[in-house]
Amino acid sequence: MGLEFPANEFVALLFPLRGKGEIITGRTSICVTAGAGVLVPSEAEHKSNYSVDYAHLVLRIRSGPLTEKLSAMTGAAINAPLRMDPQPSPENPASQMLQRYLPLLLNTLDHAAPPFPDWWITQTEQFVMTLVLCGHRHNYSHRLAQDMPDAGNRAVRQAEEYIEANAQRAITLEGLAEATGVSALTLLRSFKKYRGYSPMEFLLRVRAERP
Repeated sequence: MGLEFPANEFVALLFPLRGKGEIITGRTSICVTAGAGVLVPSEAEHKSNYSVDYAHLVLRIRSGPLTEKLSAMTGAAINAPLRMDPQPSPENPASQMLQRYLPLLLNTLDHAAPPFPDWWITQTEQFVMTLVLCGHRHNYSHRLAQDMPDAGNRAVRQAEEYIEANAQRAITLEGLAEATGVSALTLLRSFKKYRGYSPMEFLLRVRAERP
């Protein structure tokens, strides 16, 4: 079976479950097989060819919020359009985590009864977008890899106080960065340096300790 898709506002991630497929964008052809995800950029028309037994999971993310997420993570303006590599690096930890996380997320949704808490929806969306941005190479990957200034123990403590005061609300890393006045990556790395855990791990600990 062959399908043609126009350019749109979504970045699409294909996670093949069985069979074989082919994604064609311009002059580039990408083989799709089970266990190897592929990203289809929003700005590109593409064609898809599938074997008769092919099946996949598709995760779509609006390109606008994804770009906003990247800007918040790096603390820098994103001026040129975000252009992502269709194929993740097999050795990339974020890519591996995304491949393992999606089946767990599906299983959770299958066995849970909606409506889901707003804080859970927000944090799940933010977590998935973070894995996508870190798991695929793109024209801003160098900003994610660059050394960040140390936020200091004071900013970490400010973030902890904010988490403790708003634990039952939707809290994102970007929201914490805004509350403390540092970039999200700076805050994340400072948490790891001074506490040995991430802000989200601290949030989960606070929630678990409260009735």
